[in-house]
Amino acid sequence: MSDSKVSIDTIEEVISTELKPDVTENSENGGVNVNFEDGEILFNKGDKASYLAIVLNGLVEIFDPVDNTKIAILRPGSAFGEHSIIDGGIRSASARSVGNVKCLQIETEPIRDLLKKDSGLLLSAIEGLLLQLSMCNHISKLIVNNEGDLFFELIGNEKHNSTHLKKILNDAISGSDSSDISSDKMMYLKLMSSRKLHSLWFESGKKIGSPADQHLGNAYLIVDGTVDAKCGNRNIRLGHGSVLGLAEAITASPFSWTLVSNNNLTVKVIPISKVLAGLQRTNAGVKGIVRYTSSRILELQKTFIL
Repeated sequence: MSDSKVSIDTIEEVISTELKPDVTENSENGGVNVNFEDGEILFNKGDKASYLAIVLNGLVEIFDPVDNTKIAILRPGSAFGEHSIIDGGIRSASARSVGNVKCLQIETEPIRDLLKKDSGLLLSAIEGLLLQLSMCNHISKLIVNNEGDLFFELIGNEKHNSTHLKKILNDAISGSDSSDISSDKMMYLKLMSSRKLHSLWFESGKKIGSPADQHLGNAYLIVDGTVDAKCGNRNIRLGHGSVLGLAEAITASPFSWTLVSNNNLTVKVIPISKVLAGLQRTNAGVKGIVRYTSSRILELQKTFIL
């Protein structure tokens, strides 16, 4: 992401660049297990982000080295560096081990190369998962901060016809756009304009899914309109850039939301059957990323239920 301000959002970008001496292969997930001793620096602010990392054992503290401010504590099962899968980038914070720590590190450059060559929907699926994770992280922080109105919308009520959308993407890719588009917004614009994903329309008041459903069948990216989502007794409104049902469908997990279109709603459909077909033929690294990112999304969603 391009934001220079250090916040909890930067956890998604910070990631270890060098392997420590105690390293073992983890072929199931296409990465290596790396052990750190108490107080050891995993990476420094400003380092190049080239690995996705998952905490297997112990605790990892994310902090700003400028004033030693703690940003977050990551526990087993937490992943960080997801955005390096898409665009690499620079770490916006530092990390150190709290006690003895074991992480799974997955090099992301080969995965980026693989995804660029894939003719299917693997890249779209991973971008969709990263957007769903960003959505869940945002909602989680609103709940922790005890904010009354829970609302997620990535870009606001902007309208883009196909010509304008193509120009935004081309300008961002070429670097001629000075508006500093974040990686989340870039992923959203790419999915929104993808010819591999078809559009679907729901009328106002349409129930899209509920806990009675095993899953939605397909996943949806909201491109116009809003959805009223209910988790237990907690109400959340989801707008542009929200991803519905992707992690659940990929993992065949129970659906925990009741979703009703608040107005006329347009979505992009991410067809799960094609995503699963692509995952069957891809390598262990991509499968590991999908597995851990989906798991993290589902764990966050459990905390939404009131």
